[in-house]
Formats: sequence, structure tokens, C-alpha cells
Amino acid sequence: MVEGETTLLTAIHRLQGYIGFAWNIATQLPGVDLANELNKPNALITAGSVHQFTAAHYQRLAELQLWIWTSHAYSVVAFDPNFNQGQGRVRLRNPHNDLSYNGGEEFWLSLENFRFFFGTLASDRRMQPR
Repeated sequence: MVEGETTLLTAIHRLQGYIGFAWNIATQLPGVDLANELNKPNALITAGSVHQFTAAHYQRLAELQLWIWTSHAYSVVAFDPNFNQGQGRVRLRNPHNDLSYNGGEEFWLSLENFRFFFGTLASDRRMQPR
């Protein structure tokens, strides 16, 4: 089972009325595959943050002046493939909308940082990992 899969698929089922699909970002969506899936039109996509942050995670959050919750589902609301000379960035939405901190509603993350903080991607569309 993919980390966070049950929660993300339950959310998709509640919204769409059918079961979606979930993948481990690191092992099932390497390289360009992740960017291609994030760029699918009309897809309902959610991402699950990793269950436990390391010191490196907290250091990067401080550098980004951002807060991301562990073991938390975020909606993927946009993908910009042209950011940073084609490296891409992801716009995420926290469903709890706590505006008291940066990252409380919607925020952008580079694709590199997205991979670092998020372990699971789920969608209502069938993805094609290699």
C-alpha cells in the first residue's frame, strides 16, 4: 500500500463517487512522469505529505518561510511546467485554510521541493507510471 493511500483515495471517492488511483512519488513516478501526471487536464489530484519530517525537512521549510503539515492531504490546483527553465512548480491548497501561517491556504512549490515533502500522489484519472 502506498503511504497515505487510503486517506487520499477516500477523499477522491467522496468527491467523485468512485475510487481513484494512488502512487508513490519516488518509486512509481520518477523524473518526467510526475510532471506529465501533474499536467493532466481536468484531473482531480491530491498529494500526501510524508509522515515524518527530518531535520533537513524543517531546515528547508525555514528557508522557504513556509509551513507544510506532515501526514496531510493537499489538493493540487495547478502545475506550471515552465517555471525555473522547465523544472516546474506545483500549486497546492491546504483544505484547512489556516491563514495564520505561510502555506495555510494556497502556495507554490518547485517540483524539486514537492518531491522532497510529498510521498503520495492520488488522482481520479488513471496515471501511467513506468
